[in-house]
Amino acid sequence: ICCLLITPVPQHGIFPARRVFFSKMDHLTQRFFVVIVSGVLVWGCASNSSLTLPETNPTELRSQLRKQLQKNRDDQKALSLMGVLSVSQGKHQEGLHYLNRAAALDPENLEIRKWQGKAYLAKGDVKKAMDIFRAALTAHPSWRSEYEEKMEPQLLKTLSSKFKGRRQRQYHQIITKFDNKIFARHPKESAPVFEAQGDYLFRAGDNGRALKAYTKSLSYAPKKTVILFKLGRCQAALGELEKADKHFGEFIELSKSEDKGKNYILAGEALERGFNFSAAAKYYEAATHQVPENSKILEQLGLVHLKNGNLKAAKIAFQRFLKLENTSNARVNIARKYLRYRHMDEAIKLWTEAVELNPDDVGLWKVIARVLKSQKRLKDLKTVIGFPDRHLAWAEVYMDLRQYEKSLQHYADALKTKHPLQRGSKQALPTTISRDSKFGIQILPNI
Repeated sequence: ICCLLITPVPQHGIFPARRVFFSKMDHLTQRFFVVIVSGVLVWGCASNSSLTLPETNPTELRSQLRKQLQKNRDDQKALSLMGVLSVSQGKHQEGLHYLNRAAALDPENLEIRKWQGKAYLAKGDVKKAMDIFRAALTAHPSWRSEYEEKMEPQLLKTLSSKFKGRRQRQYHQIITKFDNKIFARHPKESAPVFEAQGDYLFRAGDNGRALKAYTKSLSYAPKKTVILFKLGRCQAALGELEKADKHFGEFIELSKSEDKGKNYILAGEALERGFNFSAAAKYYEAATHQVPENSKILEQLGLVHLKNGNLKAAKIAFQRFLKLENTSNARVNIARKYLRYRHMDEAIKLWTEAVELNPDDVGLWKVIARVLKSQKRLKDLKTVIGFPDRHLAWAEVYMDLRQYEKSLQHYADALKTKHPLQRGSKQALPTTISRDSKFGIQILPNI
């Protein structure tokens, strides 16, 4: 530029005479015009130069940049590099502090804007990142192609990951404002976004809109079989059983052989939650053939039959379950299910079997006694439990029922037996006596 000011100029001036606007200027004015334009171009190139960190030790670089900022706190280059260094090291909040100061000094700097947007994306603030990117595109339209190629995929990945955390509603609202062209340009990154949106809507109970989101996700990733299950789940909740059955069938057919049993169970659970018990039983039954050693499926199958009012099918399923789980606790568990659906006789039968398997479990005796008392069938207690000679256990049961006279009588009978007392009946007696002093006075002389 300096050379341009001092170099002799041809007679016709810097610009040819045919350029009417410039030819009317005197030579000195033409020189100054060129100087101004050149300065603007140089400034523009410098302001948008790439922010690349020098190849040096990050600790040393940070120290150097701090010294520069101590000398001049408004050193834009030092602020920008410090921001880039912090973001690169995962210190996003610190990086934004420096980048925001640099952006205030040079609002039109595209490179600073890029790093600001990246930092906000790393923090999960998608809305703020989008605002910065929009402003950068308005000021630098030529950046659009790079933005669409590099920034949009990052935006979509951040959205899909943030749907798994808190504040999911705001991300759902952001997606609804996106231009559909973005999703068309990046189908691979768009599929997880719509899947996450569908999960959010399904949890919120909005099955209709969740179905639309899952359909979009499947259109971008047709080979992702789990979306077929989620489509069927929504349709089951909406009562569209034929469509749900079709998608569940495709989901199971496309799954690996070792996963088929698990996937039958998933389909059954989805149908059960939608109160489609007959359809759920069909999938649970199919699962029992895939994984016959899984007793939990048989238990769930029996429960679904009970919910559907099919007692005969429930008894068959529970019998198959008890062949695999031949324990006292398993029988108690099934008895409770029968009781919940008002099948008292079946519950009593299983309790009797449970006591035979584990007669020392006095806690089980007490449970049976309380249930029979609530059903006004306490007269059947001794028939259900049996073991009439276990006086100490019967004493504890009657004490739990607040029938203290019978409890004291059984304690007295336990003391008369020739066998050693079980479970420290002498220690239990003071508790019983303290509840009813009248019967205590009668039995104390015998201890």
